[in-house]
Amino acid sequence: NLGTLLISPILLDVWLHKSGMFDPAVYSLMALISGVMCMRDHKQFFQFATNRHKGLSMIVFFGNITMLCVSVPFTIKLGVIGFLVVWLISETSQMVFLYYENKKLFQDDQSLTSIPVIKLIAVMLVALPFCAGLLRYTQDFPVGTLGVISLAGVTAIAIASYFVFDVRDVWNTLWSRRLS
Repeated sequence: NLGTLLISPILLDVWLHKSGMFDPAVYSLMALISGVMCMRDHKQFFQFATNRHKGLSMIVFFGNITMLCVSVPFTIKLGVIGFLVVWLISETSQMVFLYYENKKLFQDDQSLTSIPVIKLIAVMLVALPFCAGLLRYTQDFPVGTLGVISLAGVTAIAIASYFVFDVRDVWNTLWSRRLS
């Protein structure tokens, strides 16, 4: 999601020929919302796989209805930022409710932990302002320079994530299979 955020000015310029359309605040919120949606989507597959999706259906249905109702006055008052903030709160709330549905599904199994989600939130909270600031500073750079900066930003996030999420075991397994 942050990689998409970093490349958005290039996509708008090359694809739509409208580089002035990029707004760091709007696109940063959209990246954050997409990140939360990915986390929620990952958690909801447990409900689908076990055919226990009634609670999930209620959470998503009422969450989206509430979001639509609440977003109208916020959109009127604050524009697209108001809508995006309400959407972010809605997705976050749905993810929290879904986490509790999964806790019930797995009967409070101690192996279920929110630590990976907390780590992901921490990475997003650190990396998102960095990406938004980088984009605000480089917004008027040539497309080629933006591409190099975007690639460097994605690489930095990938390296940090490697250590935060301790991906060594996965990497070692893949590497050992490649060698054998």
